[in-house]
Amino acid sequence: MISADLPTEEELIEAILLTEGVLQQTQIDMEEDLSEGEEASISIKVGREALATAKKFLEQREFATENDIRYMRNIIRRLDESVERSKRQTSLIEFINQ
Repeated sequence: MISADLPTEEELIEAILLTEGVLQQTQIDMEEDLSEGEEASISIKVGREALATAKKFLEQREFATENDIRYMRNIIRRLDESVERSKRQTSLIEFINQ
């Protein structure tokens, strides 16, 4: 008995895009790596925006207590302080290296 695995529609499209030079093999490898369970890194800006949205959400809900909202503010403040420390450290290192 002869059995052959037929390529999926996605595999055919990838092969065509690779052949035409539209897609690079590294792009496909990166997409496969991400789809295998690795999560993409979330930027500080996106994380900060998500925390601010969560804080606003809590402020609009009756079930949220003042402690809940204060907790979110503290997390946002700690993130902001961490970013500022990192900026100061980078500036100091740049100053020393000049």
